[in-house]
Amino acid sequence: MKKITVLLMIMAFGLSFAAQPAFAGSKQRYRWQGVAIGVGAAILGHAILNSCNENPSCRKAPVYTHPCPPSHRYGYWEIRSVWVEPKYKRVWNPGHYNRRGLWVPGQWQMIEKEPGYWQEQEVWVARR
Repeated sequence: MKKITVLLMIMAFGLSFAAQPAFAGSKQRYRWQGVAIGVGAAILGHAILNSCNENPSCRKAPVYTHPCPPSHRYGYWEIRSVWVEPKYKRVWNPGHYNRRGLWVPGQWQMIEKEPGYWQEQEVWVARR
């Protein structure tokens, strides 16, 4: 049974590939209809793909979680000074001759963009 099925499938594929291209018609015929169908399919496909972006139910709502004090009420707010690290920028220093006339190869250097500073911050201090 399997042999007959496989043989029939091979014959069906063989006949489909044996068809002459002359039966397809002229190359110039119906060109503008094909262009119109292609443009219409592209517009329709674009609308289908982007339909989820326009639908408000598909958009993800931003999640905002506000900081809240601990569940226990025993404690107090305290102002503490916190050191904020300075910000640096990485720049390339090209090769050059130093004051002694020796060649110094180029290298990356860190240049300070903003200096560090102390900032006061409120911190919840819990009593036990």
